[in-house]
Amino acid sequence: MSLDPYALCPCGSGKKLKFCCQDIVAEMEKVERLQENNQPRMALQLLDKLEKSHPGNAWIATNRGLALIHDNRPDEAKNSLAGFLRNSPKHPLANALFGLASMNADGYPECRKAVHRAFLRATGHYPALVGLLAGSLAAVYIDQGQIMAARQHLALAMRIGDEQQRKRAFLSLLELDGDTSIPYPLRGVHRVPQFGDSDSEETRKAGQLASRGCWHEAADLLTQQAQQGTASAELWHAIGLYRAWSGDETSATEAFRKAADSYDNPSAAIECVTLAQLFEQMQPENTTKIRVQRYRITSVGRLLTVLDESKRLQRVPDMTQDGQSEEGAPSARYLLLDRPLPGRDEVAGLNHDNIPQHIARLTIFDADPENDIPAQAYLSGMEGEQLENARDLFAATTGEIAQAEAPESDEPDADVAGQIPHEQVPLQWNAFFPPETPGSVRREFEEKHWNLVWFETWMNTPQQALGGQSPQEATGDSEKKTALAASLNVLDAFCDARRIMIPRDELREKLGVEPPTPLEVDDETSFSNLTFDELRRLNLSELSDEQFRHVLQRALLTRHAAFLHAVLQDYLRRDLPEDEAMQRGRAYSTLSEICRASLQHEEALNWVIEGQKHAGTQQNAFEQVLQWKMREVTMRLDEPESEDFRKLMLELWNDYGAKLPALRERLTELTQMLGIDPPWSTSIVTPDAGGSKEGPWTPGGEPPQASGEQKLWLPGQD
Repeated sequence: MSLDPYALCPCGSGKKLKFCCQDIVAEMEKVERLQENNQPRMALQLLDKLEKSHPGNAWIATNRGLALIHDNRPDEAKNSLAGFLRNSPKHPLANALFGLASMNADGYPECRKAVHRAFLRATGHYPALVGLLAGSLAAVYIDQGQIMAARQHLALAMRIGDEQQRKRAFLSLLELDGDTSIPYPLRGVHRVPQFGDSDSEETRKAGQLASRGCWHEAADLLTQQAQQGTASAELWHAIGLYRAWSGDETSATEAFRKAADSYDNPSAAIECVTLAQLFEQMQPENTTKIRVQRYRITSVGRLLTVLDESKRLQRVPDMTQDGQSEEGAPSARYLLLDRPLPGRDEVAGLNHDNIPQHIARLTIFDADPENDIPAQAYLSGMEGEQLENARDLFAATTGEIAQAEAPESDEPDADVAGQIPHEQVPLQWNAFFPPETPGSVRREFEEKHWNLVWFETWMNTPQQALGGQSPQEATGDSEKKTALAASLNVLDAFCDARRIMIPRDELREKLGVEPPTPLEVDDETSFSNLTFDELRRLNLSELSDEQFRHVLQRALLTRHAAFLHAVLQDYLRRDLPEDEAMQRGRAYSTLSEICRASLQHEEALNWVIEGQKHAGTQQNAFEQVLQWKMREVTMRLDEPESEDFRKLMLELWNDYGAKLPALRERLTELTQMLGIDPPWSTSIVTPDAGGSKEGPWTPGGEPPQASGEQKLWLPGQD
């Protein structure tokens, strides 16, 4: 396609093409066609000729850099563009391409200066390239576990990228904010507080740098300002956020602590110290590594046989549908236990101290002849005694079938797959229950464990953030109140990642930590800009319906168990019209799931019963109530001999099974699996429900005539 001679010249001079680089248009059109046809080397040959006759031409220089990037030669691209930028340091496209080449050649953080120069020089001219750089940096930060930096770079890509980049960044933001494995204080919005004189040159310049994604430089500028005069808490808070967004979590920790020390607002101070403690916990020197040992396998079949025979190796069930594994999926997975699995007659003697714990995980892959990959196994576990014991157990079990091999890379810590803060190691509990253990017994063990964690283990474990004292020892020290409240938030984050709600009020009382001050809002409050800590301080009952909808959306996205539990209860108390975001039936279901996961069995059952009542008032009540009845079955499976379970099964058999023969088949299979006598074998059974085939059905009434395929969830189905 011919270039318009009256369009702006691609060299970036600002002149019309006809009056600038007209003499090389024909050759440059050939270069562009070669690039479009994925022929970068031929394009480079032509560009090298043009460079000799037109040295220093921006159009030629930028296309040469682009061709080298396309030819996977980022070092040469960087050197080529650097030569041009020495004479034209503000050229937008050259800066954008130099940033991209530097990232590909040097990686992060070495490329930061070049990338930030691209952010400053090229955002207004080449937003797609800058959006690509921001998205690429976000991916780097995610791999490094620097969540706040990753999120802010995704937000930058969403703000300045092209349409496709904005869509990808938006979806990645939703995924990041909803990932409950990430401590919730690190997710979501973190608003920069108003600091300093907004008319001052330093404040304006820092704001401009931050708006372009140059948070490192903005933080440097504000740090100089803080060191030259009296620094406010808000200024140090802003510096901390900028440092975190630039990936410098060590400096961010220091700034957050200075902000907390200066804040008159206790809630803001606690929020800052919470972030500082989370960053500090994950510094390499404060963590225990999860390491991986690789083995070459001579025969996967023989290996699986010997592993299945061991009482200290337990195969993890294959959860794929119909047992059909995807290509490249593991052949098998195992857990390695610290002691043999108890027999059926020993289950009654289990207690918190003698229940087996899994100390390592084993993943086995069959050979891939097409790609010349041998059969391999990977053993992963927490470094130290646990991993050494697991290696010894695996070696003693497998003999010559498995041979340990060196890491696949010579890089330091190439065998590290993850890390756990030292202070969280005592909180870990990897119990493995024998299959015969009743569900109610498992739940009782888990309840005892978490109570032990909250009121004994955590309470008496020394913490760096408390100056080496335990929370129990720090209680009553007025200088440690903020650190104690933040430590409680960190504990909450640890438990919430495991879907457990902590007894926050009871722990606060024991620690002498005051409840947070409720956050006051008005019609001008932007709920989308509230931090999660601020959301939790809202008085939900005082919000208007419109304000509450914003909070509900945030709660559903963040999925913090205790907060969502409170928000959904408030939703059910309101008379709000249902929409795609939330329906009352979904609220009851989510509340029951939250409570069940958090071992609050009775409350979970109550929400299921409430869900049944609501379903009985809806259209298609027969099917909806049956769905809720089946949920109740799963909730009561822990106690199959109880009278409540037997009554429920009998009700399903009589009132629903008469019209749904497939349901009776499932119920029969379920009693066989549980090893109990079918309740209907000793009770009066209704052969057919009969009754009218018209009109709405209500709980206790006659079910309608079944017709066609019944799309019902039953135990054992997805």
